[in-house]
Amino acid sequence: MSTLPPGSQDNPYGAPAAPVSDTVGTAAGVVERGRVLSPLRGFGWYGEAWRLFTVSPWAWIGIWLLFFLCVAVLSIVPLLGFIANALAGPIFIGGVMLAARSAERSGVVPVGQLFAAFGSHAGPLALLGILQLVAWIVIMIIGGLAGATLVFSTIGIAGSTAPTGPADLFSRTWLPLLGMGLLVAIIYLPVAYATWFAAALVTQNDVPAVDALRMGFVGTFRNVLPLLVFLLCAAVLAVLASLPLLLGWFVLGPLFLCALYVQYREIFAAAS
Repeated sequence: MSTLPPGSQDNPYGAPAAPVSDTVGTAAGVVERGRVLSPLRGFGWYGEAWRLFTVSPWAWIGIWLLFFLCVAVLSIVPLLGFIANALAGPIFIGGVMLAARSAERSGVVPVGQLFAAFGSHAGPLALLGILQLVAWIVIMIIGGLAGATLVFSTIGIAGSTAPTGPADLFSRTWLPLLGMGLLVAIIYLPVAYATWFAAALVTQNDVPAVDALRMGFVGTFRNVLPLLVFLLCAAVLAVLASLPLLLGWFVLGPLFLCALYVQYREIFAAAS
């Protein structure tokens, strides 16, 4: 039996009661282009994620720790570890989605669900990982070439002389590179979010990988404002969680995982 606190909604993880733009049709339980939610849902997602987390806090902490440990272990292996993480990442996210669905429907969060998608949806989720990796490589190549061009042009504009000091070196080389790195991260963020949504669509609705990724991109760009609000709050919460010896991450990390499922449900899940 679910331990969710009573509320005004029968299903707090379903579609929001607030008015949203939802003029697209549904198929196989999915709003194909995704609902367009109010920017304020960026705040509301935290409340819904908290309710999902409190179904079984220790189990969610265990899932988050296992997730973190698996990524850390794979990262030890040079290059191959990066590729393995790229391929396994969507499969782990798929497992998180299965655990969240179990929490929603039965009030039980099996920690082993983190690995469940390896048995049920490994193929399409691995394909998502490959597509995400290709996108990352392309973005990095373009960003690297653009960064190098920007640095050389900055040095050329400043003259052919060597930097006169640390401040001059920073302004002529590191500052442009930092700016380019930030731009690359901003460009890659929609790719990451689309992949996370796609992993949910694969595991929850058996949507083919390529279609799921396309739907993930559409849903992401149609909800840029609430996602931006959510991420800005996440940045503040990340700082606060890091202050007491990183102890806050034992709650914030699982909360972020729960929030991914809540976002998927409100944007893509057809009303039952």
